Amino acid sequence: MIGEIARGETVGEMAMFTGDRRSASIVAVRDSVLAKISPAAFVDLISRYPLLAMNTTRLIVERLQKRLKPDRQAYKIINIALVPISPRVDMVGFARRLEQSLRPHGKTLLLSGAGVGEVLSEPQIAYHPTHAEDSHRLMVWMDE
Repeated sequence: MIGEIARGETVGEMAMFTGDRRSASIVAVRDSVLAKISPAAFVDLISRYPLLAMNTTRLIVERLQKRLKPDRQAYKIINIALVPISPRVDMVGFARRLEQSLRPHGKTLLLSGAGVGEVLSEPQIAYHPTHAEDSHRLMVWMDE
């Protein structure tokens, strides 16, 4: 593995500047949005918005610098899912303690299946993972 592409980042920018093929393959670990920009459209964009070229170049340089550093910096964790390995595990207690210990490091939200309906502004509906529409709405909400 060469690295990770975080939320909102782009891929293939080196190839856009050089005209070469991408240097690596990419595997998504979750639902992702992918938009393809043709080389001609990219040239048009950077001619209209020169800061795009500067920001894209900065991203390329930062990625190359991270590869050269022996200690790679971890990306910000967005979502953590807890799955009990045994019915004897106090999942609620553990989740509460984990959430409290993560609070000093950023915004946290402890979310259970029963609370998803409230988060999605439909308190009368309890989240059920077998409903594809519920799963999709939850993923969209979590990504936002």
